[in-house]
Amino acid sequence: MARCDFCQKRIEPGTGKLYIKKDGKTFDFCSKKCETHMLKLKHKPRTTRWTLEYRKLKKEQLAHNAAEKKPAQQEMNAVKKKPEHKKPEQKEPAHKKPAEKVKKESTPAKKPVQKK
Repeated sequence: MARCDFCQKRIEPGTGKLYIKKDGKTFDFCSKKCETHMLKLKHKPRTTRWTLEYRKLKKEQLAHNAAEKKPAQQEMNAVKKKPEHKKPEQKEPAHKKPAEKVKKESTPAKKPVQKK
């Protein structure tokens, strides 16, 4: 059984597509989707999320990042004390706070001045 040159999926006999370039290079594709991504859109399998190569690369990166952590840092994380459970102060959200009452200073009513 052949494998798709883009996504590395197995191609059952009698299915898929064989693409031959002018220089004699051949490509096996499992679907039109893989063919389009590789030839027309010029995507790389290692940057396309649904391909096997991308998944393998991502898995290696995660393993490398986990191994890279310093042992001292891991010990520090293990030794950290858990904070005591305190009852959080309940604060009302700003939009639900009651509006502060502003007292208006009463000004004496102005009397109209009569001109002579």
